[in-house]
Amino acid sequence: MAVDYLLLKEFLAGGPPTWRFFGFSEPSVTIGKLQKRVPEALLKFPVARRPTGGRAVLHDGDLVFSLVGSWERGHFSGSVLETYRKTSEIWVEAARRLGVPVEMS
Repeated sequence: MAVDYLLLKEFLAGGPPTWRFFGFSEPSVTIGKLQKRVPEALLKFPVARRPTGGRAVLHDGDLVFSLVGSWERGHFSGSVLETYRKTSEIWVEAARRLGVPVEMS
């Protein structure tokens, strides 16, 4: 999560938009920027705070990505739903290029 924070600071200083993929070396929990406490059932895992909102997420073998960009212009511009749609279109195109038959719904 510290890398995401640094990418955000770099972007705000004029750096490029970034789409970063990563994973965790062991089961871990991330919590949103405003979340006050980690649920008791998740206290046995390492915890990192995301620079964004949302609730606690347990990561265990999943592929994680983060987006840093402008909501005013570029690929990530528009509402949250528009950004989800644009991001999903990129995933669909990538899967198709790999020969995976996918469609958006």
